[in-house]
Amino acid sequence: MIRNQQVRHCKNDECGRRLKQKQRQYCSHACAMHRIAAHNRSPEFFYSMIMCSIRTQCWLWQGDTSKKGYGAFSRNGKIVLAHHVSWEMVHGEPPSRWILHSCAGLYPAGDFTNRACVNPAHLRLGTAKENAEDRTVDKRWWHTGHPGRTQRGRRLTRAEVTDIKTLLASGAITMADIARRHGVDRAVIYRMRDGKTWGHDLSSRTPWHKLTPEQRAEMKHRYETQLIPQKDLAREYGISQSHVSRIVNGAIKDTAEY
Repeated sequence: MIRNQQVRHCKNDECGRRLKQKQRQYCSHACAMHRIAAHNRSPEFFYSMIMCSIRTQCWLWQGDTSKKGYGAFSRNGKIVLAHHVSWEMVHGEPPSRWILHSCAGLYPAGDFTNRACVNPAHLRLGTAKENAEDRTVDKRWWHTGHPGRTQRGRRLTRAEVTDIKTLLASGAITMADIARRHGVDRAVIYRMRDGKTWGHDLSSRTPWHKLTPEQRAEMKHRYETQLIPQKDLAREYGISQSHVSRIVNGAIKDTAEY
């Protein structure tokens, strides 16, 4: 007995081929991607991903976001920012890539909710300089040049490193427990154990600016006359090799005469 099966066609309007029994909606992957791309280009899709905030009048993007918190989605095979698309839908193609938000002042300092806003009334054209100025006002910069947790890419303070080294030397707990206690990955503890990171002695470490001019002059003289490697000088004086390089190459001008 032959069943009367309903004839189904590909949902891609530009295709319309008859589907085979195992095919559900599209006849090929290309048709599926074409349909998704066409859907993402439609205004209906864009406005369906918006939720309006009554307090701030921000149109907050409810779809995927970039790592920095801006709304993002795929269109024509590329990842585009939602607030750029919102500007383009109202004003046309922007003359520059700098489209800035003017609604940052509606949120507390350090709150980056405004990045998800796609309200055209809250967007404006700007420059790289204006973007940097807004970043400073909104406190969106990366902290650099400061010790401890405020430095970019650094999670451990010197006190924590000293504690980790003490625990590694004692062998009281496992490296997994040490990593869990300090909130870092186990690979950080492994590299510290093998001396690949934080290999210097923290107890005798002296910042380069605390060295006297006589010490810096002596270091430069020994490097030039005795040909001592910078790595050995750094270990002896308790500073980093980059600081030794600055001293022996004359980047620091207050070196006394030796």
